[in-house]
Amino acid sequence: MSSASTRTVSPARQNAVLVLMCLAVIVVIANVSSLNVAVPAIGTAFKADQSKLQWVVDAYALLLAALLLPAGAIGDRFSRKGTLLFGFVVMTAASAWSAEANTITELILARGGAGLGAAFVFPSTLSTLTAIMSAERRSRAVALWSACAAGGGIVGIIGAGAILERYEWTWIFRGNAILCGAFLVLAVLLAVDTKDPDHAHIDPLGTVLSVIAIGGIVLAVTEGPVRGWTDTITVIGGAAGLAGLVAFVAWELAAKRPLLDVRLFGRPRFGTTALAIFLLFLVTFGLFFLCVQFVAYIFDYGPLDSGLALIPAAIALAPASLLGVVLAKRSSIFAVACIGMLIAGGSFLYLSQLTETNTFWAFAGGLVVFGFGIGIVQGPATEVIVSSLPAAKQGVASAVNDTTRELGGALGIAIIGSVFNIGYRAGVNDEVRVLGDLFGAVRSSPAAGLVASEGKPEVVDAVRRSFIDGWHLGTLVCAAIAVGGALIVGVVGLARRGRTDDTFEDLDATTDLSSPTADVPADAAALGISAGVAAPEPDPLTAAREHAAATEAVSRQAGEVLASLQSLVSQQQQTLDFLDDEKRKVLQSRERAADIIDRAADELQRLASTLREAPTPTRPDESD
Repeated sequence: MSSASTRTVSPARQNAVLVLMCLAVIVVIANVSSLNVAVPAIGTAFKADQSKLQWVVDAYALLLAALLLPAGAIGDRFSRKGTLLFGFVVMTAASAWSAEANTITELILARGGAGLGAAFVFPSTLSTLTAIMSAERRSRAVALWSACAAGGGIVGIIGAGAILERYEWTWIFRGNAILCGAFLVLAVLLAVDTKDPDHAHIDPLGTVLSVIAIGGIVLAVTEGPVRGWTDTITVIGGAAGLAGLVAFVAWELAAKRPLLDVRLFGRPRFGTTALAIFLLFLVTFGLFFLCVQFVAYIFDYGPLDSGLALIPAAIALAPASLLGVVLAKRSSIFAVACIGMLIAGGSFLYLSQLTETNTFWAFAGGLVVFGFGIGIVQGPATEVIVSSLPAAKQGVASAVNDTTRELGGALGIAIIGSVFNIGYRAGVNDEVRVLGDLFGAVRSSPAAGLVASEGKPEVVDAVRRSFIDGWHLGTLVCAAIAVGGALIVGVVGLARRGRTDDTFEDLDATTDLSSPTADVPADAAALGISAGVAAPEPDPLTAAREHAAATEAVSRQAGEVLASLQSLVSQQQQTLDFLDDEKRKVLQSRERAADIIDRAADELQRLASTLREAPTPTRPDESD
């Protein structure tokens, strides 16, 4: 094994590793979303209450998020390939155990084990790519990895839905065990080992504090919507997480060889980029949480169709991620992030106007725009984060990127889910006269309301109207978060326009982060992260002119984006009108064909009756 943090690898080997790492990150993310589809079947099998069912999902997410930073540091210090293989071994064993679990408690423990393994796989995938990719190929690789990470949730829902259409829920875990086992073999054969034992740091106390901080926060935000925000477990988790976070920051500031120098978050480029990824995953997971229910309750889709309905969001992800990297090199990460988040915000505003009378195509059009918006941000944003740390700490850099995604996703489901419940219950309160004795059941959840309705049309319609009220509120909050994030990124970008002192240095004990000099990776420089002495302060008049010009440029770009969105919406409406027209034609053709068939059947029936009533002819030689 190489002792260097980077390796020279042939282009063919780089491509093979890229495919393997992208597929591996899809499996890690899909392990979270797939369980949301399988939870009802698991609950029926074990007769488990909602609290324990929630832990089947949360045990994986909690261990994954809490252990990302230390797992990334271990890979930097000892072996990134080693942590990847260890993670696959644990995920394979834990998935097989999950399929054979005899009690709900055993299943929760097995899922926690799978989360532990995933924590070692997740950062190793990205850090391996950044360590072996050549400078000219690295940005594309990171963009594709980002697209796969974003699309992994959709893959998990589709895969679980397809399995549940034909097989029992245990095959979700058996299939995952088979995949992880196959990836383990491929990783042994294809993965390239990199590490940097001389410069990577484990920081034992920082590791423990990071686990407490992230684990406590994730526990609180996942349990809050289920148990209540004043529940003992929620409060203890939140308090422990905040206390751990404060202690972690204090220790990392004082440590000579920190696990993660938290002063990086004070740097506008790094801190703003991390915030952008956090907010994007918050609204992404929040939207998917609402979308799966939307297609189920409004379009009556089953598990598989519900997953397939999210494919439009993934269509634009990969090309948009590659486009985002190109745009960031030509302008700046701030401009790209601002425009991407505005596009995402526009898609939420469009989706918020949907009602129970809209078609699937109207729903799909909004998802395509959403996927494009988040896609152009994720690739360059991820590149900035991994480029901000030296080669010796690529595992930690990857873990920081992954942790922001996990925290954003957990908070997204918690926040948007709570907002949806507020809107839904307000809608139910307006339906009291229609619901009568079923008011309590309908108010608890849309699923419970539909079961209690026993197919009564007036109750089903009331549930759907109430769901749309929750949908409207949830998507509007997503829009506000996305647009608010865009404004923050845009303001910071304007403030940093023309500055060249926003640099990143190697984070060893001898580093002085106040120094403006640094050894910056080539890809970081390509994205606008430049090293060297800080530029002299411009005179106030020049600064004011530049600021005005920058403001005008951003306003012009925002106007162009909004115009493009309006054009896209207009095109979508034309397409929907065309499809509706074609649908009417098909229905008319069906009616005419049915009429022809009915007339033919009547004619055949009349002919048959005539033949039965006709006298039987006699032979000429027959006589009485």
